[in-house]
Formats: sequence, C-alpha cells, structure tokens
Amino acid sequence: MKLGLILWLWLPLLALADGKIFPSTAFPEQVRIPEQEALIHWSNGVERLVIETRFDAKGTNFAWVIPLPARPKIEAATPGVFPTLRSYFAPEVKHEIFRLYLLVLWFGCFIGLLSSLSSSADFRLRDPLLATGIALTQGIGFSGNHLTEFVIIFAAVFLSVLAARSAGGESSSRRVRFCALLLAVETLFSGMLVPSLGTAGSATASEGTEAGVFVERRRVGSYETAIIEAKDANALRAWFQTNGYAMPPSADSVVADYVRDGWVFAAAKLRRDAGSGELSSVHPLSFQFATTQPVFPMRLTGVESGPVQVALYLFGEERATADGFRVAHCEQPEFSIPSTEKYRVPPAQRLKMDIQHSLIREWVLGSKTATKLVATLSPDAMKRDVAIHWVPFEAKRTILFSPRAAITVALNVAAVLAAVGLLVAARRFRFDALPTRMRRWCLRLAVVSLLVCVAIYVALPVVPARVVRGPGYRAFVAARSLRSYVSSELSDDAVPQIARARAAAEKSLREDADKFQNPLQGRIIREEDSPGNYLFRQTTNGVEMIFIDINGGEFPLDPIPDSGPRRR
Repeated sequence: MKLGLILWLWLPLLALADGKIFPSTAFPEQVRIPEQEALIHWSNGVERLVIETRFDAKGTNFAWVIPLPARPKIEAATPGVFPTLRSYFAPEVKHEIFRLYLLVLWFGCFIGLLSSLSSSADFRLRDPLLATGIALTQGIGFSGNHLTEFVIIFAAVFLSVLAARSAGGESSSRRVRFCALLLAVETLFSGMLVPSLGTAGSATASEGTEAGVFVERRRVGSYETAIIEAKDANALRAWFQTNGYAMPPSADSVVADYVRDGWVFAAAKLRRDAGSGELSSVHPLSFQFATTQPVFPMRLTGVESGPVQVALYLFGEERATADGFRVAHCEQPEFSIPSTEKYRVPPAQRLKMDIQHSLIREWVLGSKTATKLVATLSPDAMKRDVAIHWVPFEAKRTILFSPRAAITVALNVAAVLAAVGLLVAARRFRFDALPTRMRRWCLRLAVVSLLVCVAIYVALPVVPARVVRGPGYRAFVAARSLRSYVSSELSDDAVPQIARARAAAEKSLREDADKFQNPLQGRIIREEDSPGNYLFRQTTNGVEMIFIDINGGEFPLDPIPDSGPRRR
C-alpha cells in the first residue's frame, strides 16, 4: 500500500521532467498545386488579378498572353504570394481527437474491477487483466505510447486492488469502497498529469501604334510586358507572330471574340539562361483594371487543352461564387497591426485568417470576406470566362482527417453504440436464466458496432498526414540556425553584401539540409516571403535576415555578422 502511494506521488515529478510542451499539428502529406491559381480582389469597379504561371517545357524563351476587359496596370508580385495564400486557405487536418472509446473501455474495466472485489478470494485471474485494461487506456492511450507510464499505472492499479483486499477483510462493501477511493486518486494523478509527458517595377516604358495595333511596352520584374489593343483580329495575330508569340490556328475564333468585345491583351515574355525540362516558376504578375463585374479569363486557356485544375482566392465584401466552382473555404479575414516585437511562438494551428503578408495586405486591406473557389474545368467549360458573383456571407472550412483521427472517430462512435447496447442488454436480461441469449445479443452487437466503425471510416475524408510538434517554432529555429551559419561565414567582412550572404546560405542548405526543414510547408527553408521561410535585405551596416511567420508577418533577426556594427 505504501509503495502504491509512493508511485502516485512520483507522477507529478515525471510530468515536470520533459520541459516545454508543443502541441502537434497535422498537415496533408502531399499538397497538389493547381495548374492555375489566381488572387482576385474587387472593389468599387476595380479588379486586381494576380496570376502565377508555370513553364514545364524545354527551351529558354516563353510567352504568356492574358486577355483583359480593360487596359491594365501591370506590377510585379513576389514569389511568396501564392504559397502564403495556400497557407491562409489550407484545410484543417484533424489528428488529435479525444479517444472516447478508451474512456468507455476504462469505465468498463473500472466497474469490472470493483465488482471482482465482491468475492472473498484474495486473488482472481481477471484482476491483473482488468488492471492491464485500465493501464492500457490511461498510460498508452492518453500518454502517447510510453511504456514507462503503462508500467507505473499498472503497478499502481494492481497494488490498489491488493491493498483493498487486505484492508477490507471479509466485507465486500468495504473492499469496494476502499479500492474505489484508491483508483480515484490514481486516476486523478495519471489522467491529469501523466498525459503531459507525450505532448511535451518597370525599367523602361514605351507605347505606339504598330500596323493597326496599339502597343504599350514595359519591363516588369523578370518579364518584358506589352499591352496590345487592336480593332482587327488579323492585325493582332500578325503582331503576335512578328513578336514571337505563337498562337495556334484554333485560337483565332477566341481572339476574334475578345477583339469584338473590346478586350485588350497583356503579353509577357520570359527568358531563362538555359533550357530545361524541369518545371519553372517565377514571380507572379498583378493586373489592375476597371470592370463592372470581376472576371477570370479562361477561353484562351481552353484552346487545345485538357481538364485544368483551378483555384481562385477572392477578396471582397461578400462571399464569392462562380458557375462550375465549389466553395472550399470562406471566412472573414482580419488585418491586425503588424507586430514590432520579437518573434513569439504561435499557436499550433491558425485559428483565424490574420493577413500579415505585406503585399497581400496592401492589395486586399479592408476586404470583409475571403473565399476560395476550386474546380476542375473541362475544355467545354473553358469556352467561357469565369464570371464572379457575390452572395451573402456564409462561413465554410474544409476539414480533413488523418488516418489516426478517422479511426479514433469511428471507434468512438462504435464504442458508444456498444456501451448503450450492453446497458440495454443488462436491463433486458437481468432476470433471464438463459445465458445463451445474452451471448447472442453481445455477438450481434459486436458485428453491428464493427460495421458502423468501418462505414464511418470510409465516409470520412481521410488524407495521409505528416504530424509536427510546434511547426512554427521549429521553422523559426531553422531560420535562426541558418543565420548563425551565414554570420560565421561572413565574420571577416566589414560590411557583408547580400550576394555573399545568399551564397553562404545556399552552401549551408546543401551541406546540412536535414537541419533546415520548414515544417509549415514540408520542405527545406528557402529565401521566399512565405510562412516559415526567410528573406535577406541589404542595409548600410550589412545584411538583415527576416523570418516569415505563420501569418506571413516579418520578424527581423540579428544583423549579419554578429561582430559587425549593429544597426540602431
């Protein structure tokens, strides 16, 4: 009995031995990026359309043509815009779900253990079996599969039974009361304390008329862009061919329709140094233009194309809808004042869409609703542009389940069903002298519960998931470690230059990639303005490294190098 009490007193000490606790967060194991993504913000008759394109063909020169209803203002966007938007609108993956079925099992073992004390025998075979059931549900189930907790709880429960038998004499009621008291104390400590062990801009511009086609040229970021207006489709096609924009003959009717409707064409050229068959992705482009109704152009995309996956991130006064699209996410964003303090550990999961990314915030500030529309469009569906409509706000969030969470939900429902069935059986067969009827009832109940369990698991949206404890903090630690590596490489430089800082960072990432993982995105950290990544900025005193947090906010780290002059 004294040993059992000593074990109970050890439980709080064990719980305090693991240090700081970070809850776990689940992310989809594989995230498929749609072929086309766009950010659309519409307010007071002005639409901002931000598009990112990807090139997966061999070669060095690529052309990109976008039809628009009015002459746009073209601006460069940063590469982190769409990774940040995917993070804002990411589905919630359920992983840690309360295991109600373990509570049902524990309660059954608890009642069974108390009922075993009605016998005057000093020992019964089912005593250790029931003690094992209690330890299994509490130690392994609630504490994260730790063998130590299982052994401690089993010993405490079993010693409680032995102590109750020896202290209760021949009185079964005294044994039951005494053991219930000991088990209640044991449950208080192990159920509340032990679980914590496992949760521890433009360079040039020109405009003019070329063979009946009005052209405005401008350099925007990595692109050479042109805005083309024409009254004749043939003149437009001739300009495209002369300037290196290959248009298939099947696109003639689509281009003619756009010209007839008074639309303009934004064309962009990209050059890369070496041809490659690998997928290339450069910074997006932003187009701002006047329109009475927000629109996403699709007719040119549908020319000689198969089905296309499209994701639209829309910001406006109300919830957005479009024919052929489903609403995957809708909520009311927040625009809290950016923090000027040092980085703080974020919650395990984002509870609200707090837009801190500087460029996205600038574009959509004041929007009352954020909506994500997704669709897989067939060639027939792409014969018309996507018109955006607004409807009253209604919250929507996609919830997925990891395999473990889905099994937990299914077992919880099955356990409750089984428990209710056993209670009904106990009342129904209380005065029945035939045990075979009870056995048949239990067999049928087990089969029904198993079928319900399987049906629920199949019905739930289950995805393979990766689970990380404290992903935001781990990404911060990775960025801070990289900063230390870079600082040591540049310690001899009086005023480090950003090119040398980037070279030192690339070297460190190549040599020790496992140390610099970004759990928020499931890949190695990189220089990009998206959650869990970093940026370098040149200052008069050296190089400043910026960490991007889970909401896209910027948190400066110490200047590089440590030994250089500190910026005030």
